[in-house]
Amino acid sequence: MKAAAKMPLLDHHRHGRPFNIMESDVAAWLCEQPEIRQEIFNYYKRAGAIVYSDGRRCGAECYASGRLK
Repeated sequence: MKAAAKMPLLDHHRHGRPFNIMESDVAAWLCEQPEIRQEIFNYYKRAGAIVYSDGRRCGAECYASGRLK
């Protein structure tokens, strides 16, 4: 993807600490890019994990369980 090729030098792991993806500057930067955010959404939508209901989106399990609010 073009966006990832433009990523600046970032940390992915905090040295001396166990790896935690939620602390990755690389993952955070990638998720901020509109092109990548759209691809993530499209991936889960195509996989059937995201469902459209009443003008909004929800997880397929939430939809199937009837827990919509």
